[in-house]
Amino acid sequence: MNSLISKTKQVDTNELAEMLGVCKRTIANYRKAKRIPYIKLTPKSIVYDVDAVKAALMRGIPSEGTGEFIERGRPE
Repeated sequence: MNSLISKTKQVDTNELAEMLGVCKRTIANYRKAKRIPYIKLTPKSIVYDVDAVKAALMRGIPSEGTGEFIERGRPE
């Protein structure tokens, strides 16, 4: 087993949604839009590396229509 994987905190969709204060559908939308990284263990089992997700969200969000990124504040 990769030692890097075992040292990072991985959570499921429900836990990530609760941590970020959004609904599960928002997490699914982020995943579909490739805004956050995820690991698909099985077709129905998806986990997220908390640090990688926070880093992805810190980089910003695509602005509408331009494809450029808008800076965002730090997630809590």
